Amino acid sequence: MNIKFEIINILYAVNKLTSFPVQPEMKLCNLTNNQLTKFPVQPEMKLCNLTNNQLTKFPVQSKMIICNLSSNNLKKFPVQPKMEKCLLEDNQLTTFPIQPKMKECNLENNKLTEFPVQPEMTYCDLRNNQLTTFPVQPKMTYCDLRNNRLTQFPVQPRLRECDLRGNLLSSLPECNVD
Repeated sequence: MNIKFEIINILYAVNKLTSFPVQPEMKLCNLTNNQLTKFPVQPEMKLCNLTNNQLTKFPVQSKMIICNLSSNNLKKFPVQPKMEKCLLEDNQLTTFPIQPKMKECNLENNKLTEFPVQPEMTYCDLRNNQLTTFPVQPKMTYCDLRNNRLTQFPVQPRLRECDLRGNLLSSLPECNVD
C-alpha cells in the first residue's frame, strides 16, 4: 500500500522561520510573523499570508488569487497573472506593474511615484506614497489617495468615493452629477 501525504494548508504563523521549502500541493499558507527572507514559487498556491517577515523579493505565483505581503521589505512586485486581491502596505515599493486580474489592492505606506492603469481594479488604497499623477482607472469605484503629491486628478468614470486630502491640488475636474 502506497500512501501519498499532501499538505494543502500550511499554518506556521508566529515562529522564527527564515526559509520555507517548495510545497508542491499547497493551496493556502499562513506564515505571518516569521523571519522569512525568501519564499519560493509554490506551483498550486492560491492564497498566502506572509505579513511581517523580511522578504525583499517575491516570485511570480501562477495560481495565486489573494496575497498579503504587508510589512516586509519588498522593493518590487512582479505581475501575478491570476491575482485578484493583494495587500502590500508598509513595504518599500517604488513601482507597481499592471496586474491584469487585480480588483482590490492596498499599497499604502510605500514609495510609489507612479501607478499604471489597472484594467479590473475597483478598490485601491494608495495613501502615504509619493504619487504625482494618477491615470484614469476604468472600473475604480473607491480610491484613497491621501498624502501624496498629486497636482491634478482626472475624472474617474465609475468613482463613487475618493479621499484626496493632503495633496497639492489647486482644482478638481468637473463632474456630471446624475
